Amino acid sequence: MSMEQLGALKAVLRERGIPGDPTVAEMRTRMEETGEKFPAPPEAVVEPTSIAGRPAEWVGAPGLPEDRAVLYLHGGGYVIGSFNSHRNL
Repeated sequence: MSMEQLGALKAVLRERGIPGDPTVAEMRTRMEETGEKFPAPPEAVVEPTSIAGRPAEWVGAPGLPEDRAVLYLHGGGYVIGSFNSHRNL
């Protein structure tokens, strides 16, 4: 994430404020809404796949080396966050 992207994310989070005592469903919705504001770049190539029976995605871009990869597991304690909320990272 670039400094510019980080600044934009901070601005969105400040603008939204912090709810008093959100439910898990509300936290999930807020995370998805935040992800919608920061989509993957248009040149991103997204390939749905499965690893050990769990849904996963290969996300890449034209011209990247095919012999290297980064395994990204987002936080959220298996409660919040999804492909949509974290794909841009």
